[in-house]
Amino acid sequence: MEFIADRSVRLDIFLCEKLGISRRRSAFIINNGFVKVNKRNAKKGEILKVGDRVSVSDFEMEDVLPDFKAQFAIIFENDDFLAVEKPPGVPVEPVKLGEIGTVANFLKAKYPQTSDFGLTRKSCGILNRLDTMASGIILAAKNREAFSYLRTLFQERKILKEFEVVVSGRIKDEGKIDIPLAHHPKNKKKMIVLSEESNYRGKPYPALTIYKPEKHCPDHTHLSVVIKTGVTHQIRVHMSYINHPVLGDVLYGGPPADRLYIHLRKIKFLWIDEKEIEIVSKVPWKI
Repeated sequence: MEFIADRSVRLDIFLCEKLGISRRRSAFIINNGFVKVNKRNAKKGEILKVGDRVSVSDFEMEDVLPDFKAQFAIIFENDDFLAVEKPPGVPVEPVKLGEIGTVANFLKAKYPQTSDFGLTRKSCGILNRLDTMASGIILAAKNREAFSYLRTLFQERKILKEFEVVVSGRIKDEGKIDIPLAHHPKNKKKMIVLSEESNYRGKPYPALTIYKPEKHCPDHTHLSVVIKTGVTHQIRVHMSYINHPVLGDVLYGGPPADRLYIHLRKIKFLWIDEKEIEIVSKVPWKI
């Protein structure tokens, strides 16, 4: 698309006005070469003159922008899939149109073909999700065949996902929580544990969480947690239900902290050739 400047104005501000985008997104598409002024590569701080022709590549209007500056540690990779280590505070995929810095933006830049398949149009081959303030392994396919195979494994619960979780209080014994979850009837950000008296939105989801204490501290417990299902906020809601909310999980009654103390530390499954794949991520905290 092309625009003609009708006054003297900074290029990034001009794009915000014409495209209805943020200053951050405007800077991103300029810095990554999606904008030209009079057929030459543009610079963010340049001042347009009346009559200047500004062309914008349609590339920037895609669901997920490629972020060539995003950096994530790749802890496993072969020809078919890879595992990325997501730090806390970084979303798995964009929440808003034009958002950058997420794992999906990184994958779109490094492996453009991943935009053709995924859990959603914004997933870029990603097979599992983590809350923004959690951390750990994100598994992504590099081709459609690998995505289909791994997606089936997830659906059939043939992929082991093991977390380290730090919860409030002292848990002495291992246990399991096998109680369905559903969306809160009013708060769209929350899930609830179902009971006969529960009011909820949508349908209930089966949820099984298995936990085992690994380390005890004066006011919290380190757990190994395996989830046999993958319901939104499953670990958080189940641990709150037994009165041991996760550290940093204020939404479900946990104490404030610098992050959500959930880390996906291991994924294990059998690949097509029957070879066992085990991917491990080191827990980033010391508490």
